[in-house]
Amino acid sequence: MIGQKYGKLTVISEVTDEFSKNKTKRRTAYLCLCDCGNNHTATRCSLIHGRVASCGCITKDRLANQGTHGHAKRGKQTRAYHIWNGMRSRCNNENSPRYSYYGARGIYVDDRWDKFEQFLEDMGEPPDGHSLDRIDNSGPYSKDNCRWADHKQQCGNTRSNRVITVNGRSMILADWARELRMAPTNLTKRIKLLGEHEAITRPIKRWKKLQSRYS
Repeated sequence: MIGQKYGKLTVISEVTDEFSKNKTKRRTAYLCLCDCGNNHTATRCSLIHGRVASCGCITKDRLANQGTHGHAKRGKQTRAYHIWNGMRSRCNNENSPRYSYYGARGIYVDDRWDKFEQFLEDMGEPPDGHSLDRIDNSGPYSKDNCRWADHKQQCGNTRSNRVITVNGRSMILADWARELRMAPTNLTKRIKLLGEHEAITRPIKRWKKLQSRYS
């Protein structure tokens, strides 16, 4: 446990749980350092299962936000706030079920978006049928790298869709293949032989000769 991080808490040392109801059988607890600088004591179970993720500062920040923007009233969170909260959870909370796909991959949230008001100022309200999408799927959640995208755009912007830039134009492999009127699998083979630039710009007529040479 020592050295492990749970939410904003980093485990420093093992201590006796002074608040155990059963004084004859005390639980094992751990002294943790919160990212905000405060110390906090928590049991192993509460840390592992995500019941405790900070010294209490997360709740304080949430309450402070509720009082200013009105998007997080109890039981009436707006869709924009729900999206913002989910974004931060999967990037910052190691106990989030989706952390391995985001925070563990190095995907982070721009510091400016630590405050919901600034996220809302940059992105505005999500249009109906749209969700938050990163333009560069390996990049951060930030004003310059995010957009509200519909389902079709979201499906086209996954890690399995390679972004290729040629002569200043950036499109995913599937869109380049559609423009070149060839199957994506054939374009993938072509890129392996020629490289991205040549695969996109070389006339297709020469592709069959080149393919037969290496088959």
